[in-house]
Amino acid sequence: MKTQPRITSFAPARCIANGAQIIRPLTATAWGTKDFYVEDPDGYIVCFGGRPTGS
Repeated sequence: MKTQPRITSFAPARCIANGAQIIRPLTATAWGTKDFYVEDPDGYIVCFGGRPTGS
């Protein structure tokens, strides 16, 4: 069985601590996941998403 990634409220803070800028804050989606977007120091935009912790 494959484990689903969990997104926690401290995940964006870890990105900021590593030099990324939050483009879109941690937000619940209509399909029950949470995601957020960051721009890394090289200018790449990356989306992190998954089921919230405790789901």
